[in-house]
Amino acid sequence: MDALLFVRALVALVFVLSLIGGLAWLARRFGLMQQMQPGRQLKVLESCGIDARTKLILFRVGEKHHAALVGANGCQIIDEDVELTEIPDVEPQDLSSVIKWPAGLQALKSGTRS
Repeated sequence: MDALLFVRALVALVFVLSLIGGLAWLARRFGLMQQMQPGRQLKVLESCGIDARTKLILFRVGEKHHAALVGANGCQIIDEDVELTEIPDVEPQDLSSVIKWPAGLQALKSGTRS
């Protein structure tokens, strides 16, 4: 009976530690831990994949914003004092009247086959 109780306690301990580790990993993965570090001067604001090996990163150092390209060949600073502005909301346009579809794709798009 004591061995069964020991095994159950050990399994419960492993489960709880795994749960805590998993939640910590998720918090780090989604950037929730960055707000918990007061006094830091460097913060990544946004990143965007340009291609398979290159990222464009917008980051803040103190009160200045910078943009950099980071890739397999190193890092290149694009702009050292980026001015952030609000991007206006624009309604998406229906481009179906503008796009010139090839004849075969036009038939597939309209749902008719020849």
